[in-house]
Amino acid sequence: MKYRYYIAPLVVFMLGCSHGPELAPVTGRVSMDGRPLDLAEISFEPIQGRASHAMTEKDGRYELHYTRDKMGGLVGSHTVRIKSLTELTGPNGQSIVRPQLVPDRYNTKTELHTEVERGKTNVIDFDLKSGKK
Repeated sequence: MKYRYYIAPLVVFMLGCSHGPELAPVTGRVSMDGRPLDLAEISFEPIQGRASHAMTEKDGRYELHYTRDKMGGLVGSHTVRIKSLTELTGPNGQSIVRPQLVPDRYNTKTELHTEVERGKTNVIDFDLKSGKK
């Protein structure tokens, strides 16, 4: 009877010791019509849980962030959305607005899906097609 007072705190302690969601590193390159796509936002949206995000560099490369302090994406299936930045800051500090460069089929009406696998660095590249000739 006296042991039941110790079981509840032990269960709470054990539940609180989880290591968080299972993440795996994700990197890759985004290009459009064979050319690197810089200043594009990419998000990996799992079926359940928090999405991971990245911004492409000048060479089109990205590395996913789950949170500010944790890198990677949740292990499992993801819907992927990619869009170019439409508001930029120019060299003089003024705002520059440009049209969305990425077609809807890669962002608002995305056709992109991928799998993040456990136990390895996932290298996932995307070569988008603008539809322009």
